[in-house]
Amino acid sequence: MQTRILQRALPLIRRAPSRSTSYEVKDYKPTTMDDLPIPSGSWEKANNAKQMYNNILLGVATVFFAGSIVVGRQTGVLNFQTGPAWKNEK
Repeated sequence: MQTRILQRALPLIRRAPSRSTSYEVKDYKPTTMDDLPIPSGSWEKANNAKQMYNNILLGVATVFFAGSIVVGRQTGVLNFQTGPAWKNEK
């Protein structure tokens, strides 16, 4: 059964027109190292500015996380499953 289907399909596949095109670009210029951007300015100043932004973002995220834990604990939304209360039984 499968061989019959393949026997009928293969000639159709072989006759199918190709959809790819090939043409030459007229004004093609190969890329060289001269085409890359040239760094300007102090890398240290740029790095310090980026690190300051990252440190501020880290601080804000830490405060937000800690505040969320505190609010969640006080409202009863978060339960840390500490277990039953310990009692001194005598």
